[in-house]
Amino acid sequence: MSKEKAKLPIIVRDAQIEDVNFIFSSWLKSFRGGLLCKNVDNTIYFAEHHKLIEKLLKRSTLKIACDANDVASIVGWTCYEKIDGIMVIHYAYTKHYFRGLGIQREIMKHMNHDISTAGIYTHDTLQGARLSIKYNLIYHPYILLNYNDGKETKNLAAVDKKEDKDITELLQETKVNHKKAKVELSFDDKKE
Repeated sequence: MSKEKAKLPIIVRDAQIEDVNFIFSSWLKSFRGGLLCKNVDNTIYFAEHHKLIEKLLKRSTLKIACDANDVASIVGWTCYEKIDGIMVIHYAYTKHYFRGLGIQREIMKHMNHDISTAGIYTHDTLQGARLSIKYNLIYHPYILLNYNDGKETKNLAAVDKKEDKDITELLQETKVNHKKAKVELSFDDKKE
């Protein structure tokens, strides 16, 4: 399929509770080769980065780009927050097939980020470094360690008023799923 066929009408929406598993999976897998953690053992990476993502999801906003005809079909997403009025992008992900089609540009339009004012990004990747130039972002990973405004207790379930399951329960479920994946990864590593 060509890039022309990949162009589809998309909409940008707020994250729903049903999106969380995809967010965890795509974030953990795509950042696995990131500059900061490429030499970290799988067991350590998946356990510890899962905890970091949990913390960030509780205090951040998630915007989802999806097929306009199927809002459950996610093509990209961005996790961000404003800290002291400064845009902080923790992670942005676009499915590989849809990269280069302006998915993140569409999401940025819904984030109210004025690119004439510098922002911050906290997870360094090759794609992130390229986007940082375009969107006036400075790499600052230490904000992950040094900033706590108490929002970590925010409940993501509020994004879906119909959902009775608390975000803590959902995060526990995804942690179990990633523990299974971690075991499989560890097993596969031993085969090689």
